[in-house]
Amino acid sequence: MKRTKLQRLLKSYEVETIGGYFWVIVESVINGNREQAREQFKEMQQEQRKEFLIFLCVGNYTTLSDRDKEMFIKII
Repeated sequence: MKRTKLQRLLKSYEVETIGGYFWVIVESVINGNREQAREQFKEMQQEQRKEFLIFLCVGNYTTLSDRDKEMFIKII
């Protein structure tokens, strides 16, 4: 059975859910690895990117600055 891009992405970062992957990206930003976070974000498909932005902006689950959130929005 062929794995989807998302399944390969989750496996490569050793997380089980897309929410876990979102936290990987957030941790990259918190640790000062903004370029790494940008690349991780770009690895997702458009629908997953939208879900990530909702996670950041609507759910308010992170302490990322508006500048950090803006970085992801500009990629879309």
